[in-house]
Amino acid sequence: MSLTLKSNSGFTLIEIVAVLIILGIVSAVVVSRAGNNDVDLAAQAEVIKGHIRFAQMRAMAADDSPANLPTWGICSNAAGTQYWLYNRNNATPVLLPGEENARISLTDAGLTSMTVFDISFNDWGVPFVRNGPLPLSANLSITVNDDGNSDTVTIFPQTGFVQ
Repeated sequence: MSLTLKSNSGFTLIEIVAVLIILGIVSAVVVSRAGNNDVDLAAQAEVIKGHIRFAQMRAMAADDSPANLPTWGICSNAAGTQYWLYNRNNATPVLLPGEENARISLTDAGLTSMTVFDISFNDWGVPFVRNGPLPLSANLSITVNDDGNSDTVTIFPQTGFVQ
């Protein structure tokens, strides 16, 4: 009598399905992480819009502002890598809500640069360029850049609407 051993080498159907499910989950996570640059750029553009709206709100709430003259504003440095809130009477940068530093660095947010700008608002929320005596006469577009991508923040004249 001879005993023959039957070899059961190979994978079962359950093992193959389990491996395919795990590979599918891992690949879905990797693909979703790769496309976040556009989301980060859009999120930072929304933060900038909120900061501009905050400057406008501060100007509209200022009790000591001379009529029709800009009081609060927000501007960027010459390289377009930082921006900050300021009061016309005091050029020192003012801390924005939710921020740790008065000067907001775009590179800390993963962005490369933005259009250089200096916009201020009067007590009616009307935008002015560089604390000038005349209101903004055309749309002001601020382009926020990241590695190859960009998003635009637009400030409209007369109304100060930020889009």
